Amino acid sequence: MRRVLSHGSFLRFYLLLGLALCVVFLIALGGRSFIEQVRREDYREQLAALPMSMMTQRLASVAEEERDALLGELSERLGMQLALRRMADTPLGYFERSRIERGRVLVEEPPWQLRQRLPNSPRQHEVWLLEANFAAWGERQWQGSLVALGEWLASMPPQERADTLSHLHPGSWPLTLLSAPPEDLTAEQRFQMTLGGVITRLMSDKLAITLVYQLPVPPGDAPQWLQAGPVTRGDTLPLNLHLPLLVGLMAVLSLIVYLIMRSIESRMARLELAATRIASGRLETRV
Repeated sequence: MRRVLSHGSFLRFYLLLGLALCVVFLIALGGRSFIEQVRREDYREQLAALPMSMMTQRLASVAEEERDALLGELSERLGMQLALRRMADTPLGYFERSRIERGRVLVEEPPWQLRQRLPNSPRQHEVWLLEANFAAWGERQWQGSLVALGEWLASMPPQERADTLSHLHPGSWPLTLLSAPPEDLTAEQRFQMTLGGVITRLMSDKLAITLVYQLPVPPGDAPQWLQAGPVTRGDTLPLNLHLPLLVGLMAVLSLIVYLIMRSIESRMARLELAATRIASGRLETRV
């Protein structure tokens, strides 16, 4: 086998080229799997951003002795098991702690476990984490999040509502305060909202979900509607994830092709030298 390879330049070239293509394929497969994993993690984090941001903001705005009652109310509303834990007493890895300190949401599943720090914690030993556990995302979590947010907005002056929304992290839930309900709602849907219900609308061919809720404002205040959505699944991968993979593939492929061509060039140079020696009468020359 070694004798065949040592005398077959083109055979070695084809073998190296096939090996190069296999390496590139494996790199592309691994990179694609990594990108898909990042996309799934980002989607889960964006999905959980609004409920966790709303709950942490509400808990941070009340006194510590009132948080247990608020936790019970939110737990019943959203169908989650909620608990507050000190960050110093929670076992976290380096990367998890780094993400928590940046205000990100830690997501684990199944079952779903969400963790995020409460804002405005001045000292490290006073940092609190909100932990939410539940079996799966469902209508109760979607609609409960919007109702809890709407009731919180209705309890504050109208001029503060837009500013409160701007401090939330909606993730994949774009939030909008409307002065009138969407025009395409039926009379039955409008009546359902007056009773405190949440309207779920499916829009476009991608089945994007939009939730609409009428704020229970005090009598005399102008009515307002809270709209969340459209919420869609992030199927399009961002370019900033594709670009490093493509650059890496091009660099590896270019290096392999360069090494192969360098080997062929060296072989051709030896052949030219041997031909020159033979032409000059040195018949004992070996290639």
